[in-house]
Amino acid sequence: MFATAGSTVPQTNQQIGDLNEQQQQHQQLQDEESTAQHQQTEDLNKQQQQHEEAQGEESTAQHQHGGDQPIGPDSEDWNEPVTADEDFLYSGDENGPDYSYFNASVEFNKPNFELKIGKKFTHFTKFREALVEWNIREGYEVLYINNDSWRITAKCAKGCSWRIHTSRVNRTDTFQIKTLKGEHHCGREYINKHASSTYLSRKFQEKVRDDPNCSLDGIINDARRRFMVNISSKKAYRTKRKAREAIKGCDMEQYERLWDYAATVRQSNPNSHIAIQMDRRSIEERATFQRLLYGLSALKRGFLAGCRPIIGLDGCFLKGPFGGQLLAALGRDGNDNMFPIAIAIVEAENYNSWTWFLKELITHIGRGNVVLYTFISDRQKGLVHAIEELFPSAEHRFCLKHLFENFKAKFKDSELRELFWATASATNGDDFKRALNALEIAQPQNGENLTAAG
Repeated sequence: MFATAGSTVPQTNQQIGDLNEQQQQHQQLQDEESTAQHQQTEDLNKQQQQHEEAQGEESTAQHQHGGDQPIGPDSEDWNEPVTADEDFLYSGDENGPDYSYFNASVEFNKPNFELKIGKKFTHFTKFREALVEWNIREGYEVLYINNDSWRITAKCAKGCSWRIHTSRVNRTDTFQIKTLKGEHHCGREYINKHASSTYLSRKFQEKVRDDPNCSLDGIINDARRRFMVNISSKKAYRTKRKAREAIKGCDMEQYERLWDYAATVRQSNPNSHIAIQMDRRSIEERATFQRLLYGLSALKRGFLAGCRPIIGLDGCFLKGPFGGQLLAALGRDGNDNMFPIAIAIVEAENYNSWTWFLKELITHIGRGNVVLYTFISDRQKGLVHAIEELFPSAEHRFCLKHLFENFKAKFKDSELRELFWATASATNGDDFKRALNALEIAQPQNGENLTAAG
């Protein structure tokens, strides 16, 4: 029993000794860690002090060399946060400035325009157009840091300090210039990436519309003269092609408005006759424009009330991206002046188009209650056949000018030409026979050809 108790005491003292040794080791480790942290803190403070001294020396050097040095894209000023939207939205606020909207139709017609802080744009696409226009006019190129429907940020592509930032105003579509700082120190860029074929096609639409066969060299020279940019032959070709497509596309969109236009004419000029015919070869195929007749009620009343029952018919080619021909019906008033009755646009001058035109014309003016109409035209085969079929009892005479052109092409003698006009101007049957006999006597060997010429 005593032996057991005596053996327990030494074991307890041994455990207490071990615990004391562990505590000393732990304290020693903590002291070493504290010393290391203290040394690390001193090193950091020393590095910070050296960094601040270096910045102070750099600032002093910049001040000594002129102060306002260009600010690079990596500087703190470049990356500082932009002004909040609500700080610029002052429209209608009597206590703050009223920033106006950018009017492209006005600004683009000026020799020079400016982009200013606070200027508003109705949509982000409008700002892009203004920025591209400004860069091309000034001869600069920019790189887009942000370019989406919420914010657009751009900087000089050559490394200058110039920078611009725009974003939406209070979650609306309105865009506003929030930041505009720095200056361009780079020279004019004559090969400007912003002068794309799409941009140039919009600028050259009028030129291509007036002269569809304009040369590529002409487009290159105009681009150099108007925008001070050099473009390649390939870009000039793409510019011309896109301008043609835009013109043709605009015209095609206008064709879709024909029904609205016809309804407007009937409303503003009642009893007018406008006929539109579409071409659809199959049910699956989309209908396309084929013909249109345009006859105003005022012209109809004027013809029936004050013109002779004589109708002149003729056609001419239309110059444009879609071609076609213009048919016209004209009358003669009491002063021997031409009086328009109706016009039509058709695909070609042939029997089908003339038949359609004459049917619509008679629907418009009527067949005549007392005297039948007399038609005057050239010898277009489709028209002659159409008149014979639709108006078998009507008089049909041929235009003297067209007859003389055919006569002149076959006979070059000036004496024969004078006899031709004498025959044509005869006012009665006897004078006509005498003039015709004189014409045949002048060249007996060509007597039948003379009378059949034209």
